[in-house]
Amino acid sequence: VTVNQDDEAVVAAGEQIYEQLAAAGMDALLDDRALRAGVKFKDADLIGIPVRVTIGKRALADGNIEIKLRRESRDATRIVPLEKAVETVQQLVDELMAECRPI
Repeated sequence: VTVNQDDEAVVAAGEQIYEQLAAAGMDALLDDRALRAGVKFKDADLIGIPVRVTIGKRALADGNIEIKLRRESRDATRIVPLEKAVETVQQLVDELMAECRPI
């Protein structure tokens, strides 16, 4: 989810992460619609997106992005350096997949 669609750095970072996730073999959806963040978050939850990556102007100014699991509370957002985004998402997806595998 990119927030602040009028900010070129946010849009570029969102596209970069999307392309890196796809290159790593993960299914990814880039929500770059010109809508409020809350609408995008609600839609991601309704679709059932298990891991949400949020790129916003404030966090990106410090070189960070936010990652949140759908099943966690609103307060459980992880602040992660931009360069660790794909690695962190992959780790979280692997953990989620391990929970789903039969023993």
